[in-house]
Amino acid sequence: MTEELLYSQPQWLIGLVTLVLLIISVETGFWIGLKAKVEMTQPMKAQISTIQTAILTIFTFLLGFTFAMALSRFDNRKHTFTGEYLPIFALHFQNTF
Repeated sequence: MTEELLYSQPQWLIGLVTLVLLIISVETGFWIGLKAKVEMTQPMKAQISTIQTAILTIFTFLLGFTFAMALSRFDNRKHTFTGEYLPIFALHFQNTF
């Protein structure tokens, strides 16, 4: 069995299982939070706000780096295509006239 487990599964199945696990995790956390009944104080709210800001900043950097990498790959492919297209077009133009 040299094939990886997830490569042999359809993408929709992997997405569905991930979505179900996410929903179960959120519901479990919600019910645990209801049972705990911890009162939110001002320092706790400040810590949660700081953590939320940090997580959103990390996601922003991740999104920015992803777009930057995609843009550089697009530019490389465009230049490669142009470099291959021009000689073929010139040869075709010479042979047609």
